[in-house]
Amino acid sequence: MTSPLIRWMVELQSWRFDAVLSRGKSFPFAQPGRLAGASLPFPEAGLFAKSRLRECVEKQVREDRSMSSIYQSSCPQARAAIPLYRHGFTMLEMAAVLAIIAILAIIAVPGFQDRIIRDQIVSAVPLADIVKAPIALSWATVQALPANNAAAGLPPAEKIVNNYINSISVHDGAIDITFGNSANGLIKGRILTIRPAIVADAPIVPVAWVCGNADGPGQMTVKGENRTDIPANYLPLNCRAPGR
Repeated sequence: MTSPLIRWMVELQSWRFDAVLSRGKSFPFAQPGRLAGASLPFPEAGLFAKSRLRECVEKQVREDRSMSSIYQSSCPQARAAIPLYRHGFTMLEMAAVLAIIAILAIIAVPGFQDRIIRDQIVSAVPLADIVKAPIALSWATVQALPANNAAAGLPPAEKIVNNYINSISVHDGAIDITFGNSANGLIKGRILTIRPAIVADAPIVPVAWVCGNADGPGQMTVKGENRTDIPANYLPLNCRAPGR
């Protein structure tokens, strides 16, 4: 039984010859009785090649020949014309592919950059844990939040650093993280604030921490000023305002 795929290839080759004919160029074609590479004007050469190719392929379809034999060992006269349109791409096709690649790059690059910055923030923020401990201890023991680094028993802000953090300072219990060093240029010098949330009349309840623009836990009071100035798209999800 004839392969449906080979029959489809017959129609495809016929269509591709029609496409070449529509471009209105000379059709280099070699056949018995003519010099190899002789040029026949359109439409005679194209119609001749199309006819010979169709006859040859259909004959081999009837004989149930494989597709590889059709294009490698048979139809020599018809195959003489195939390189004109089968090898490579037209300028229009190349332009379309490049346009699609450019559009995909425009869409993908900003999202990729956002992810890199978020990863830097996520990996840097754990440094603030050394600052959280004395603040939480101060609230639990004397029900007061330290006004600055010195009051919390911490080193100066510029000495609390890592690869992506330039300094960490305390302001009335709130922790201000300033990014720098090897951080992405889009967040260098920008601040992420982590604020303590407390239950005012129950100091035994552990301090909770609110990152950036996120809301505090219910029935708890968030202390300190939020100085976060990092764009929302760079912030981890737990540091964004609801709905952002």
